[in-house]
Amino acid sequence: MLSKRVSTIAFSLFLSAVFLYLWTNNGTGIPTNENSNYYARPKYKTMKSASVGCDDIPDNSDVTITVTDVTKADSDVTKTDNKSTDSDVINCDDAKGKRVFVETKLLENLKRDCDYSVDDGDLVKCKDNSCVRFSKYKSQKAKEFTEKFANPFKKTIPTPILPKFTHGGSNVVKNPKESINEGQIESELAVERKRRLTLGDDDITKIPEVIEATKTDRIPNIIHFVYFGHLRVRVIEYQAFVGALRYQKPDLILFHTDSEPSGEYWDAFKFLAGKKLKIVKRSPPKSIWGININLVEHKADVARLQILLEVGGIYLDTDSVILTSLQPLMGNDLVLGEESEMDLANGVILAKRDSWFLKRWFWEYKYFDDGQWGKSSVVVPWGLWKSFPDKIFVVKQKICRPNWKEVKLLFHELIEWKDHYVMHLYSRFMKDLDGKTERPLKELAVLNTTYGEVARHAIWGNYRGRDVTNWIVTCNLTQQLISEYNSTAPRSDER
Repeated sequence: MLSKRVSTIAFSLFLSAVFLYLWTNNGTGIPTNENSNYYARPKYKTMKSASVGCDDIPDNSDVTITVTDVTKADSDVTKTDNKSTDSDVINCDDAKGKRVFVETKLLENLKRDCDYSVDDGDLVKCKDNSCVRFSKYKSQKAKEFTEKFANPFKKTIPTPILPKFTHGGSNVVKNPKESINEGQIESELAVERKRRLTLGDDDITKIPEVIEATKTDRIPNIIHFVYFGHLRVRVIEYQAFVGALRYQKPDLILFHTDSEPSGEYWDAFKFLAGKKLKIVKRSPPKSIWGININLVEHKADVARLQILLEVGGIYLDTDSVILTSLQPLMGNDLVLGEESEMDLANGVILAKRDSWFLKRWFWEYKYFDDGQWGKSSVVVPWGLWKSFPDKIFVVKQKICRPNWKEVKLLFHELIEWKDHYVMHLYSRFMKDLDGKTERPLKELAVLNTTYGEVARHAIWGNYRGRDVTNWIVTCNLTQQLISEYNSTAPRSDER
């Protein structure tokens, strides 16, 4: 009888102990103390599905940028292979005691609140009711994204080499022996300046910082961008702006326009450039030497020559990216790049304001024809080079190559570009060749083409592909760009 009573008491104590254990741990059998070793390695039941990670993250580029507040992954989920472990994927019904985020809601919250807190140990609930650890979810999505966007085109092997040009054809200059009249040039510039000042434009010759920067016997380290109309800055223009700032380290950046640009990329660049950037109000020219100008591209062609004749400096198209310092070239009077077998690019011009070649080029606009695309802007300087080779320094291969006929090498291939000075990205051809007018920042982080490497070189100071594991959604793009720029610098082995 006594033995039976003892057995009953022992069994009751056992049941009480089991009940107390389960009650204190929320019925999960897992200690609620997150600092315990057991919590770090929960013995969850794994799903039978071999898939790791949810399958419905949007690939839309406009939902990009880094989640910066996640903690270091636990040691049991830092593997780089695709094999599931007990802690990678579980049935959500077994996830008691853990924070679980529904995937669609998680993405919405991350986009809405840049400080939204998610730990690597938290779980993401997918459509099949599986729960994936956030650390594994990120790494799987990064792998899928990289596989999709890193190599969108089949590359040519071996790497394509830019051809050298053999020159031919007749001289396109009206009269190579014609002398210039510097007095008439000054008068033409003065008439245009007076017209613009009447419209309320700025006079760059009166800006104190410009006056100071031009006190040199070299080409002034002033960057000029010209844009007529309103520009909502895309990443392709941002590359040109920030590349000039990062690698040329100019004294000033003058943005000549009749409407200040806008957008998050512009806001970020304005912050980074600080006092070096000045917005110069400038109305587009209507005529030159009494000849009407109708095409806005030709207006910009004329304006850049007028600006350089006023103060000198470095003119850049808004899609021309400086890849390394141009200082080795700035002891010359005027520098252009050989773009093809019969033109010199005017998307990059380095000039002293008193350059004879620059004046002769401007003089040749007396024969300007608005109906002939690009003749006065790129073909005429080529002809002047052939007539007066000692008045200009022409860079071959390393400025504005690939050219417009080789643009496939930018968007479909990966060429060696690291000894180039400036790359022209020919943004007008991008949609036809790349399938879209703009690639998002996240795609540029992994894109394995010439364009991808140049973009990373300009934006992050390092052309190598970037890890996008922590890059889930985009919020606060301006602040992200500022942070990225300030935290990166050109590597010593980049050049």
